[in-house]
Amino acid sequence: MRHQQPEKTLNPPGTATPMRPRPFLLLLAGVAPVLARIGATDALLDQVVYRLYGLSAEEVAVVEGTV
Repeated sequence: MRHQQPEKTLNPPGTATPMRPRPFLLLLAGVAPVLARIGATDALLDQVVYRLYGLSAEEVAVVEGTV
């Protein structure tokens, strides 16, 4: 017979009663790494385009709005 894992619970701040995770929270937990990967890919593509067009550091700063 297999050992049963205890059901995961969440404890919202200020509460003592554990709550079961809701399906959308579990979904968000799976989406977060995908969004992080998309962000990293987007930043990499930006760098490739800047290099392709031969932009200087100053021009990149203007494009990214950091000036």
